Amino acid sequence: MSEALIVAQQVFIMFILMVTGFILTKANMIKEEAVPVLNSLVVYAAGPAIMIQSFLVDFSMEKLLEMGVALILAVGLMVIAIAGGMLFFPKDHIARFSVVFNNCGFIGIPLVQAVLGEGAIFYLTILLAVWNLFSWTYGITLLAQDRSWMSLKKVLTNPATVSVGIGLLFFLTPLKMPQVIQSSLQYIGNMNTPLAMLVLGYSLTHADFGRILHQPRLWVITAVRLLIIPLITMAVFCLVPAQFAEIRTTMMIAAATPTGATLTMFLGMLHKKSSSATLIISLTTLCSMITIPLILALASILWGM
Repeated sequence: MSEALIVAQQVFIMFILMVTGFILTKANMIKEEAVPVLNSLVVYAAGPAIMIQSFLVDFSMEKLLEMGVALILAVGLMVIAIAGGMLFFPKDHIARFSVVFNNCGFIGIPLVQAVLGEGAIFYLTILLAVWNLFSWTYGITLLAQDRSWMSLKKVLTNPATVSVGIGLLFFLTPLKMPQVIQSSLQYIGNMNTPLAMLVLGYSLTHADFGRILHQPRLWVITAVRLLIIPLITMAVFCLVPAQFAEIRTTMMIAAATPTGATLTMFLGMLHKKSSSATLIISLTTLCSMITIPLILALASILWGM
């Protein structure tokens, strides 16, 4: 149960940061033109810095085995989410995308850091690489309803994949990164959580909460994303041996995160409009402040953590 309490505390900290972003936006101190810059800092600097750091460990066969287990669980997590989306929303592409592609980077990284420490980001980074592979193949095709939008180039050149490639270079070879570079990466990575939460706070200022209350579909999507998918994942992951408990918990934290902003990003790229996209992201983000600690508390009981 201690891990669930740590999660609850970290979620509350993140909520305060998010409210700070909300207040600063309402006070006209975070302007619309600043948000793309903040997003870019997270996506292209802070996030990659954390991912590269996670690979700066000594190579061992045990670590290589853990990488393989993380890869299997990451693929399993994506398959569970895709199957859940198809089961509950067979004809609603926006809803299916919403329950599959969650915010496992923005929210997952600070949570995993707080609960399991820096070392567990190694496992989460494997998931982020798999997540990106699925998003630029299955995800973009789902929203576009056109296979021509699949982009191998985007899979290989997005920040997460490049970061994993750099990290693997140092993990699998005798190369050592200079300490001054490692320290710089740590400083850059420390920006991730506050910047990500400020951006989420900004996005909440654009949510029409009056509409949310009168749209049952949004609450069903939220329930599937934040409760049903994580509960199914939790049940399946009971089969994972106890020796890989840290990897399992990392994936469980990621599975419990809300819908990611990739939904609106892809819709914009495809020149498609959805009045519910921002509402889905806002509602799942707010509700996750309650559901993530509950899911981790239940996992602690079920798995005897």
